[in-house]
Amino acid sequence: MRSLHFFISIVIFLLIIIGCGPSNTVEVDSFSPTGEVQNLTNFTIEFSEDLAPADVQNKWLDEEFVTFNPKIPGKFKWSSPSTLVFSPDSPLEPMQRYSASINKNVLFKTNFSPDFDEYSFHTPFFDVTKVDFFWTNIPYQNYKLSVQANIYFNYPVDPKSLKDFLEIKRAGADVTDFQIVSQQTADVIAINFGEVQQTDKEQLFSVKVKENFVSSLGKDGLKESRTFEAKLPPITQLAITNVTAGFNGASGWIEVATTQTVDEKRLKDFITTNPEKKLNFSVSGNVLRIETDLGNVQTVELKIKKGLPGLYGGILQDDYEQEVSMVNVEPSINFADKKGKYLMLGGEENLKVNAVNINEVEVEVSQVYKNNILHFLNQYGYYYYYDEYNYGYNPDYYVGDLGKSLYEEKIKLQQGQNWLKSFTVNLDKALGQKYKGIFTVSVRSEEERWRSDSKVVAISDLGIISKVAEDQIYVFVNSIGSAEPVSGAEVSIISSNNQTLLTANTDGGGVAVFKDVKKNIEGFSPRLIVVEKDEDFNYIDLRETLVETSRFDVGGLTQYAADFNVFLYGPRNIYRPGEEINLSAIVRNDKIQIVKDVPLIAKIITPTGKVFEEFKKDLNAQGSFELAFKLPEYSQTGSYSVDVYTGDKRLIGSYKFSVEEFVPDKIRVNVSSDKQKSKPGDKVKIDVAAEFLFGAPAADMKYEADIQLNHKSFYSKNYPGYTFSNSSITNTEIQNTFLEGQLDPEGKTKIEFNIPDGIQSKGIVTGTAYVSVFDLTGRTVTRSASFDVFPKDYFIGIKSTDYYYGVNQNINFNLVAVNKDDKQIKDFSATAKLVRYEWQTVLKKDYSNRYYYASEEKEFTEWEKDITITGPTKFNVIVSKSGKYELRILKKGDSNYEKTIFYAYSWGTSTAGSFEVDREGRVEIVYDKEQYEPGERAKVLFTCPFSGKLLVTLERGNVYEYQYLDVNERSAELELSLNNDYMPNVYVTATLFKKHSKDDTAPFLVGHGFASMKVVKNNNKLPVTISAPQKIKPNTTQNITIKTESQKDIYVTVAAVDEGILQITNYETPNPFEFMYAKRPLMVESYDLYKLLLPEIVKINSSPGGGEMEKQLQKRTNPISVKRFKLLSYWSGIKKTNSDGTVTVSLNIPQFNGEVRLM
Repeated sequence: MRSLHFFISIVIFLLIIIGCGPSNTVEVDSFSPTGEVQNLTNFTIEFSEDLAPADVQNKWLDEEFVTFNPKIPGKFKWSSPSTLVFSPDSPLEPMQRYSASINKNVLFKTNFSPDFDEYSFHTPFFDVTKVDFFWTNIPYQNYKLSVQANIYFNYPVDPKSLKDFLEIKRAGADVTDFQIVSQQTADVIAINFGEVQQTDKEQLFSVKVKENFVSSLGKDGLKESRTFEAKLPPITQLAITNVTAGFNGASGWIEVATTQTVDEKRLKDFITTNPEKKLNFSVSGNVLRIETDLGNVQTVELKIKKGLPGLYGGILQDDYEQEVSMVNVEPSINFADKKGKYLMLGGEENLKVNAVNINEVEVEVSQVYKNNILHFLNQYGYYYYYDEYNYGYNPDYYVGDLGKSLYEEKIKLQQGQNWLKSFTVNLDKALGQKYKGIFTVSVRSEEERWRSDSKVVAISDLGIISKVAEDQIYVFVNSIGSAEPVSGAEVSIISSNNQTLLTANTDGGGVAVFKDVKKNIEGFSPRLIVVEKDEDFNYIDLRETLVETSRFDVGGLTQYAADFNVFLYGPRNIYRPGEEINLSAIVRNDKIQIVKDVPLIAKIITPTGKVFEEFKKDLNAQGSFELAFKLPEYSQTGSYSVDVYTGDKRLIGSYKFSVEEFVPDKIRVNVSSDKQKSKPGDKVKIDVAAEFLFGAPAADMKYEADIQLNHKSFYSKNYPGYTFSNSSITNTEIQNTFLEGQLDPEGKTKIEFNIPDGIQSKGIVTGTAYVSVFDLTGRTVTRSASFDVFPKDYFIGIKSTDYYYGVNQNINFNLVAVNKDDKQIKDFSATAKLVRYEWQTVLKKDYSNRYYYASEEKEFTEWEKDITITGPTKFNVIVSKSGKYELRILKKGDSNYEKTIFYAYSWGTSTAGSFEVDREGRVEIVYDKEQYEPGERAKVLFTCPFSGKLLVTLERGNVYEYQYLDVNERSAELELSLNNDYMPNVYVTATLFKKHSKDDTAPFLVGHGFASMKVVKNNNKLPVTISAPQKIKPNTTQNITIKTESQKDIYVTVAAVDEGILQITNYETPNPFEFMYAKRPLMVESYDLYKLLLPEIVKINSSPGGGEMEKQLQKRTNPISVKRFKLLSYWSGIKKTNSDGTVTVSLNIPQFNGEVRLM
């Protein structure tokens, strides 16, 4: 027993000894950060024991030591045996909760047992950070004052969705007439409170953003409502609300927020700094910006004297002094050219990169194999739209199994704190791979991997231009370096599901043509065009290389089928249930030639989309047919259509008509203005006279008037070619005026309208009075009268000879000043000002209050001088620097100006900021005539932004012909022979390119031009006269004679319809010639890579485009109620002329009072 107790004692003693000995458990001393973390951050984990062996320390590892949920791509580094750092490869998701679990990989070959917790963190939830209040103008109404609030969110928001979540108060009372000024998605949204009554006391304003409001990024909305209040001083006082400061890469800046916009011209008299510096000022809204060269100064003392004036009468009441600390710039790294994707093979093969506050850069170059390019592009397709919200993050491409990583290298940067550093990455080592493909280049901070940027690059000498029509694809291949055609290159068309659809080789002119495309690729859609020549390889993605044409006039009458023009018409387009419908159709092919012996099907479609009736029709000798059918008495009212199909069920034409229970208009309304030209503050009288169609006055009828004022440009008939409406003025927004009243016993009235004072306009303002008179049944007849309002008594016109010029040469402009009657003003005193724009790197702040560098256009005044304009006056300008310029001409003493923009450039005069990133110029195309006949020769002049090679094509539904022109002295001429295929119009298109080199003098890499040429065969327009008496008695028969060319068997249709019926729908007399020769749209799409071509960069010293359709379905009604109103509507059907070219029809006139239109 005693031995048992002794044994137990020994065991307990040993357990105590073991328990007091060294532990083999490892714990986490620190996991940072947790809770709310920024979207860009590293994570650091401190362990209680040394874990990492020496051979894995201080290098980035792909092995996963921590499991994140959701997954975060990135790499790990052991900075010491017990310290693990994780650096994400890309920003964390916004408004996202994460968890982190440390796995056993951290133990390596140690004998420690893990005792790890799970850690959680989240990126900032959606919130409102602050609201700034200040005095300003009401948008477009510069003569009225208001209060504006700038609401700052930590994520971008859609202004359209914000209004329902806002509650705005002034002195506790709701403000309901506020406007959301911002139009685009952003993290700062401007709200205008409407007109605010001025007082001599401060006013209390509040803005409440209600809970559940959601960011444009989605996810969770506001957890609770946020309310911000501010007391604004009276308009007679100016107060300073905030001061921030920072660096912009070349200098420092200070921004001062005020309660009203300050007078920029007087800032230099009130603002100084200590140490004393030369200051440059600019003003935007309620923020004044001060820029200066600070050198190494980290703090400055800002002094603003009392008396600083605001634009609305406010005065700073006391001196303002504050010590300002210059902030640190957020480290960043970016490719200088964000859009470019193509590097010239055999050129410099350098990419320019900008970095700030980064000491060492890791570069990784990978290849995507050519057969995987489409998969890769689809995987990262969202980057096409990544900048939509200006979210501030760069793409991060991962090649994976779609290619391979080629090499990595490190570059050490030597740069001062907060200063921008540029360096180049050379890709020569990436060339000569066994397999063809494209490349991805990634640059990232060696310490913080999420500070990174990636770029997709194709390195090739094969320049690609393509024209894609419905049944054709043309591919033009030229050398990027020499601009010469590349023959014998293999061209492949790749589908959207990565199948090779078509293959061909380029001819001696470097052109590959694919025809019968629809048949050959049925069921597939082209997506990529791939070109190969020997070891060279290139491609274009049709999704991102489309030449945008909205700035050109390429629209027109849309056809249902490219090879048919079908003109459907009838005597009217509104009927009652139970009536007979009469229609006729004229059918021509795409060359406007008669179509015969083609069976057609006409389907009558009801408002519900069902087929009411179907007819088979044959075309007569003149390519036309007629159709008659009767509607049942119980027909559903609404919008019907007649759809015409070919025998193979292709829709080639459609005609719409309405079925309604209507009564023809019985009154005529005339509206006129007492003056055609007025000025703000004038009184305009609108005369209204209404009478029944049979002649009696519309006595005592009710009327309503809607008077609208709209802005329009001023054009001079006496000085064509001059531009008068490119003005700095902001058009005033003007509300409609609504009036109502009653006509006098004579059916007349005078409406007086006072034009508002203070209207401003770039040109003139057109007033239109829409007057609606109610007839005895309560239905309206509306007519209008117009008048012009001239907000100013002068207009300055500028005429320029070109858009692109050289430096150090005479640039000729013509100036003229005219009055509102378009008469020249003699001895007009004016001021001329020349402004140069330059792109500079400036510091901006994102939604998380982080500072970053961005490019921004800045304005510099070259000179300003007084001039006198007497009639058309020549004015010469000479510039010595390349860049974008703006010539401003203003009346002496005025602040508003007329302007014209031009570009000047020459080798050796450009600076890094001379031009913006967009490298696409415009080719102007001018014809020697406005209209041509087939068989004529047209002379075409091309004015170009630079000299080079011009690809000219003639196209509309297809590419008809093409040729290359050499452009010298930035212009070229061409003569074209025109044939019937080009009717009614053909498009001359131009693509301008040049030899690509580092010595390019022009800022543009490509130019585009599109212009429609009208081609009409006027002999096809038949002269038509109608012989009929002006007045006809009811219940008589009258003969109507139609006369055309002296030719037999010309087909004619005649209609006689009550003008009161036609007036209901404003029905226009059918005009088949106008329809057949109407301008058709351009149906060929153009693509090329030149806009995405990267510039040749010499190595920088471093380490290495209506209306909304409505259904008009209405309830079925009893037609008996309107049968007592008999309709006058006559349709002759198709008649033939005799040998004299005449047709006579008999017209039976029933009991009828009114006006009849003969068509």
